[in-house]
Amino acid sequence: MDFINEWMEKIREFLIATSSIKNEEMVMFVVQLGSMLGAGISLAVSLNILSQQVSNVRFQRVILEVLHSVEGGSSFADALALHPNVFSPLFINMVKAGESSGEIESIMKRLAQFMQYEAEIRSKVSAALFYPMILIVVGSVVLTTVIVFVLPGFVKIFLDAKVPLPLPTYLMYKLNLFLRATWPLIILLVVGVFFAYRYYNRPERYKYQIDAVKLRTPIFGKLIREVNVSRFFRTFSMLFASGLPLMQVLDNSLRVVDNLVVVKAIEEVKAAVSRGRSMADPLRESGVFPPLAVQMVAVGEETGALDAMLTRVSDYYDFSIDDAIKKMTKLIEPIFLLVLGGGVGFIFASMMLPMFNMAKTLHH
Repeated sequence: MDFINEWMEKIREFLIATSSIKNEEMVMFVVQLGSMLGAGISLAVSLNILSQQVSNVRFQRVILEVLHSVEGGSSFADALALHPNVFSPLFINMVKAGESSGEIESIMKRLAQFMQYEAEIRSKVSAALFYPMILIVVGSVVLTTVIVFVLPGFVKIFLDAKVPLPLPTYLMYKLNLFLRATWPLIILLVVGVFFAYRYYNRPERYKYQIDAVKLRTPIFGKLIREVNVSRFFRTFSMLFASGLPLMQVLDNSLRVVDNLVVVKAIEEVKAAVSRGRSMADPLRESGVFPPLAVQMVAVGEETGALDAMLTRVSDYYDFSIDDAIKKMTKLIEPIFLLVLGGGVGFIFASMMLPMFNMAKTLHH
């Protein structure tokens, strides 16, 4: 009995250690912490209260460990840095900037707004792709079921009745034979393609080439570019307004970008700035950033209001992303419906045409 209890406890600990912390939980933590600090409650007391309110056991333990580190003399940022799998470098550096400037409350508020923005963008992109993916999966299952299990019965009846198969029926029948003969190889091929993509999509492999292709993809390429540009500029403006040094701002802003082509362009901007150049010129030379964004950066550098200008750029691209997602959804839905309807119509024709031929044969 003790052996079973021990293993059950190990399984429970494993599930807790591998459980995920939702973005909503993190946002709520940041908002509540900022409110408590703004109300004059000490950091240690605030963390202790929040650890009791959190329902996620893993997150609760992380907050308590951060609390113990703070009570042991560590700064809040250093305590957070002990949990890199929970708190991002951006999060930690923002807290560090807030501690050094004495504006931790406003930093928490900016972090909450940024995290909500990131979640909203991900939600919009996922929602735009959800319906087409459902159509693909359901359509593929229906078409495969009809071709593999329904069509053979009809074809056998037609062949036994000496009814010649029309071209659509003949093609579907051959496809049925092909799927039945090669389905293990098809499954292996799909699995192989999946793992090959995961392998070659690593940064040290061919991810740069894959990301370059993504940016050139019709419809999706423009959306991917604008999402990365907006994410970079919003992070930059938030960090820059917090008083962090420019090179540190560039370094941390670079980490929120997930397309290596854009990352390389930002790294070139960072190198140019370290040599004393302005940001606008290397941004323009990269060819990655839209002309409007480059022009706004140039104006911000000239007027000394770079953070405000970049916030406006992010707001503009947020609107553009939302508009692009709506247009993409309107365009993709009829295309997939047309393709799916065409496939269903072709299969329906392949099953009905032999029936007409059989009726003619019986009539004669």
